[in-house]
Amino acid sequence: MGLGFNGDGNIPELDLKATPSGKHHGLLANTAEILRLNTVGGVAPAGSCTPGAIVGVPYRADYVFVQN
Repeated sequence: MGLGFNGDGNIPELDLKATPSGKHHGLLANTAEILRLNTVGGVAPAGSCTPGAIVGVPYRADYVFVQN
């Protein structure tokens, strides 16, 4: 994993190495790496939470799928 911090209030950028598993066919079969870039938002709210409450935390990002 790599990349990382992308400013306060934004979830980190991410670089994931893909590991093949299962059958070797399909849309993502030849994916070697997945990048999450240009993230905006997505950080959990500060403070305590109410048990059972569901809170949406919007974010946007660009995802890049690198093929073998």
